[in-house]
Amino acid sequence: MLTTKKIECLKPDPVRRLEIPDGHSLYFQLSPSGAASWAFRYRGPGGKIRKFTIGKWPAISLKEARIRAAKARLDVERGDDPQALKIEARRLARLPADDSKLVEKVIDRFIKQHARQELRPRTTAAVEHILTKRVLPAWPGLRFSLVGL
Repeated sequence: MLTTKKIECLKPDPVRRLEIPDGHSLYFQLSPSGAASWAFRYRGPGGKIRKFTIGKWPAISLKEARIRAAKARLDVERGDDPQALKIEARRLARLPADDSKLVEKVIDRFIKQHARQELRPRTTAAVEHILTKRVLPAWPGLRFSLVGL
């Protein structure tokens, strides 16, 4: 088991990258340049050994690395591939945001398409007031998601 003190005392090998195990498939990697990071090794689809890079040290502490490795271990037990999940999350982050599902847009669309078309003027004014003065300030930037429908 590694400790923060042991990690701070490690010296890089000038020729090859060091991989020091912490246990439970968590490794501390130290390159010849002195760059250090955390990695989790696991068996992926087809039994192939895969590596999931958790992040750089010291930005990610030993404690945080252990927490993230435990989460990755749970992903593997559920049949998910942590590395594939990380790649998918990056891909989704690069996609343009769908602003049509923002609370602001949904409220605006509801008022225009339904409230003003189907309700009496005083009721429309009341609905607009509640949505713009109560709902919108409470949930700015929130996105609607229709999960399970």
